[in-house]
Amino acid sequence: MGYYFSIKSAWNKILKDKTILQYCLMYTGEISDKQFLGDFNPYKGATGQRQVAAGVNWCINYDRLKVGLHYVYAS
Repeated sequence: MGYYFSIKSAWNKILKDKTILQYCLMYTGEISDKQFLGDFNPYKGATGQRQVAAGVNWCINYDRLKVGLHYVYAS
C-alpha cells in the first residue's frame, strides 16, 4: 500500500561561546499505491510527494533553546 522514505544528515560546529551551529539536510518522499489509496493529492492528481529541506539551527545552553532557519521545497 505504498511506501515512505527519509534520508537525513546533520553535523555540528561548536563555537567559542559554547553554543552549537547545527547544519541539517533532509530528503523525504511518499508514494501511494493508487490501486488502494486513490490519488494522494486530489488537487494535483499526484500519487506521491517529495520534500527537500536544508537549514541551520543555533543551539543555546546545551540545546535547551534552539533557533532554526530552514528552507523547505515540496513537490
